Amino acid sequence: VQVALPMAALLERRRQTMVRAAPLACLLAICLLANYASAARLNPSRGRHAGARLGNGVGPELLPYDPVANKASVVNSQDGKARFTVLTGRLIRLEYTDTGAFEDRASTAFVNRNLGTPKFGVQQDNETTVIKTDFLSLTYKENSNDEGFTAANLDIKTLGDFQVDWAPGMQNTGALPGAIKSLDGLGVQTLNCTVIEEQNIEIHHEKLHCNWALFSRSGWTVFDDTPSPMIDPNDPDGWWQLDQPNANKQDWYFFGHGLDYIAALRDYRAVGGVIPMLPRQVFGTWWTRWFNYNTNGIKDVVDNFRMYSLPLDVLVYDMNWHTKDGSPDGWTGYSWDERVLPNHQQLNNWLKAQDLTLSCNIHDNEGVGHLEHRYEATASAAGIDPSTNATVPFSVANKTLMLAVEDQALNPLKANGSAIDFFWIDWQQGGKQGGALGGRSNPTFWLNKVRCTDAKRLGSQERTMVLGRWGGLGNHRYQLGFSGDINDHQPTPLNWDALAYQPYYSASGSTVSYGFWSHDILTAGADPELSLRWVQWGANSGVMRFHDRGLSSGACNDPFKVPGQTGSCEIDLIWKQPYQYFQGMRSALHRRSALIPYLYNAAREAFDTGISLIRPLYLYHSEHDLAYANNMHGDYTSYYLGPDMIVAPVVVPVNKDTNLASTTIWLPPRDDQSGGGFWVETSTGNEISVPANGSVVTHDWDITEIPTYVKGGAILPISLDLEPGRTIGRAAGAYERLGFEIFPSQDPSATRSTLVYEDDSKTTAYLDNEYGITKVTAASNGGSSVTITLEAPKKPYKWMPQMREYVFLLVNSAPATSVKVNGKAVQYDSLKLRQAGYHYDGSRGPGGGFPW
Repeated sequence: VQVALPMAALLERRRQTMVRAAPLACLLAICLLANYASAARLNPSRGRHAGARLGNGVGPELLPYDPVANKASVVNSQDGKARFTVLTGRLIRLEYTDTGAFEDRASTAFVNRNLGTPKFGVQQDNETTVIKTDFLSLTYKENSNDEGFTAANLDIKTLGDFQVDWAPGMQNTGALPGAIKSLDGLGVQTLNCTVIEEQNIEIHHEKLHCNWALFSRSGWTVFDDTPSPMIDPNDPDGWWQLDQPNANKQDWYFFGHGLDYIAALRDYRAVGGVIPMLPRQVFGTWWTRWFNYNTNGIKDVVDNFRMYSLPLDVLVYDMNWHTKDGSPDGWTGYSWDERVLPNHQQLNNWLKAQDLTLSCNIHDNEGVGHLEHRYEATASAAGIDPSTNATVPFSVANKTLMLAVEDQALNPLKANGSAIDFFWIDWQQGGKQGGALGGRSNPTFWLNKVRCTDAKRLGSQERTMVLGRWGGLGNHRYQLGFSGDINDHQPTPLNWDALAYQPYYSASGSTVSYGFWSHDILTAGADPELSLRWVQWGANSGVMRFHDRGLSSGACNDPFKVPGQTGSCEIDLIWKQPYQYFQGMRSALHRRSALIPYLYNAAREAFDTGISLIRPLYLYHSEHDLAYANNMHGDYTSYYLGPDMIVAPVVVPVNKDTNLASTTIWLPPRDDQSGGGFWVETSTGNEISVPANGSVVTHDWDITEIPTYVKGGAILPISLDLEPGRTIGRAAGAYERLGFEIFPSQDPSATRSTLVYEDDSKTTAYLDNEYGITKVTAASNGGSSVTITLEAPKKPYKWMPQMREYVFLLVNSAPATSVKVNGKAVQYDSLKLRQAGYHYDGSRGPGGGFPW
């Protein structure tokens, strides 16, 4: 595609110290149709994934990890008490034993130690063992004591520009926040693990499993794996051995990455396992409510999403779906409640026919009672005589009991793909239930693990996932995170402080590779502005999941007495909000749907690199103090959403005099090589240049705006599939109308490109390289024209459409004088119809509403 731009008509860009301002955010749109027979081909480089070697004692994980380290990477001390495994140039395992026997089993946090041997040297004598890599120098004094590693016998120095001299016992003053189990009843909660441990903060009688980041401003961090549960190497199901703890006296992992935080995440991915690809529809819009809906009630909700042109991709049944008769406290159930949903199969078929993904809430604590529909089969599999009516007890320690529940009570709910697609594991009954030992040996982790790997255990290629709380380091292999019932013990659960905390909490999780958090996106019945801002944040978070607790908070009647009037109860039927607030919510959801190709690209990047979707600014700008300015109180709220966007959701109310909300953020410098040099503020089209140390930007926003900044020169892939009457289940299907927002570049001769990753979104066939790549390149020719090259996927898989429409959107562009496709001129589409041609739209920028 060749786009000619008249020099005289080019938008004047007035250079300022901070802002290069375009007078109007605008789009030049070029539309073409292509089938795969005529499009150019791209042959992407494909290969086996890291860790894809013959497995050894990890069970049915996504990849066949091998916990036994490469012998060439192992150095044993002369005294027989220490073993050092050089996993990478900056990651070393440190083991100390009194018995001479070291630990080769996988732990829940580290499953793959058999890596390629990095470059390193060893010097040993009777007094010392010295190991040197390109980044670290380790010295161990032989025969020094029987206490283990201490400052007297172990020293590690980091080499290069960022030098540290570390010894055991050293305080990490630069530690950064990571993740905790959830936010149930906590409100704004510190992520300082030292404080959490000292104050013995727990949720539901379970530790918070607090973990610091895998890197720090001090340039190092150490993870103590000694108390982690070990995996039985001889069990094909990879069961944990709670009665056989770590054989080592000390089992540490030293991360010496300086300020190269991305390298630390990549290294942990190599040893801790990959973040699995989530189904594409996960990045659409979810909805759930704890309310005794009957069939017509649920259909009415779906029809309202359609009628109000709202996207809906995942529907979750809360507690209302199952019976509670056999549960002493009413929480546990594994059978459809046919008094509420007597024709649930027909309902589910109706929902699935619209490409909706279905989930249901599970509380396991009380086991499978004799009134459950699948009791007899479950009891028999558990070795219990069904005639006794004895409850099949909940257990995470006894494999027979747990797998009986999985295979006989739960998996039939997913049979033949006609009902439930994945489970929402709402475990909140304690850290030592079901035979668990507490701490890292907790039901939260093991429930997530078993249910996320069930399909692999049973020989299926189904792409599985769970929605569950964080169980500790290693839980990233079993996505995705449920942050719990927000502030449910507070007098006013929905408040601005709670909203301001969530972006900080989500971004921090990425530092332990757990950056796909799903929060309850609630709407406050009495505060439509807070409701709107919460939805705007949700639309730019890891998961956009509407949820209100309805019956869990007592009888929850409709708070909207008359149209436009609000009450005090939260209810996520956003079409009942006052019109201007509803419009803002709908706009945010539309933009979320449009960004699905970009978000799905980021999911693939997470799988390949260990870098999650929501990323704190310091991940890329570790040398700048203001990159760390965002905190638990909502100051400087901003984060990277994928690689090319910074989002700064508004988390404060408007000024009553101006009706605008003021935010202050730090914009980092553009120090990469993409030819950008500035950030484009999408609401205004302003092109903001920043100095080498970044800039503090203060701005006022109306209620419809979400502060978003895109790298100059970036190309964002978007979906244009959403249209009136077709808003349900759109995220599950292949892209039919694929757009590319091409942002202006500072270099008038820059060439930039982007990729669009696609797969079937249903199976793990992507592990066998069954995926497609679309590549788009935009070359600016001195400001007079732009040449766009499209390279379609090499192979048209059966899940791809036969015909696809491509739309190229040139942001902040002047009207074109001509457009050619493959050398042939295309017509100007003055009516902006959906046909091959081009048009100019000076009224909208990127994200400016429905794109039809």
